[in-house]
Amino acid sequence: MKLRYLNEDGKQVEYELEKDVTRIGRAPDSEIALEGDKVSRHHAAIRYWDGDFVLKDLRSRNGTFVNGQPINVTKLDPGDCIKIGGFELHFEERSPKAPNTIIRRIGEEMDEGRGYGTIMRELVKEAIPDKTPKPPTKRKDGDASTVE
Repeated sequence: MKLRYLNEDGKQVEYELEKDVTRIGRAPDSEIALEGDKVSRHHAAIRYWDGDFVLKDLRSRNGTFVNGQPINVTKLDPGDCIKIGGFELHFEERSPKAPNTIIRRIGEEMDEGRGYGTIMRELVKEAIPDKTPKPPTKRKDGDASTVE
């Protein structure tokens, strides 16, 4: 998932939500730093939790709004519009060209009923090629050789 918004200079910015917690505010340590007199230093945070993105207002002075409604805590859905100070941040799905993260892939496969152990064994098998020597087989002429 990503947030798309116009920064202070009017340039469009896209921020991929890849961390467990994304902080929004004027503070320099915010992942999304927004300059504005109506933006608190620590205004809001988005947390990836149990398969959902959850937005929490961090006791900001001017509040956080989703689709025009003031919120304290809310689950975000694709298409939601977050308003912080004079900024509108649009919560969107990644473009189809963006690669899925391994965590998302595991989550999707588990949602389909596959076990975590099975998924992890397959991922390791994909990542590490099988270097086990092949047993010798007999050729038609009777000589033993390794088949590749």
